[in-house]
Amino acid sequence: MGWFKREVAALRTLVEYIIALLDLAEAEGRAFRSSLANLVVGLIFLLGGGVLLLTGIWCCLSGVYAGFLHVLNGSVLGAGLITGGITIVLAGVMMWLGKLVTRG
Repeated sequence: MGWFKREVAALRTLVEYIIALLDLAEAEGRAFRSSLANLVVGLIFLLGGGVLLLTGIWCCLSGVYAGFLHVLNGSVLGAGLITGGITIVLAGVMMWLGKLVTRG
């Protein structure tokens, strides 16, 4: 009869470990779901901000283009070249800053 009590105690311990593992998995699942929700909301804000940033840059460059078009008496080529040069410089600065930031 002594071996039966040991078997029952061992089974009880095994069941307690399984229950503890399932409780841990449930808690981790809740934490993961919360973190995932925060990540999704953050990504939505980043994407929205990125679209607004690109729209703002486009509007600014359109204004620069229109200004140069007016100053250069309708020379589309000259206004396009100057605005394109400004755009390339801005893109280069942004890429350089991105490289600096990601180097760590």
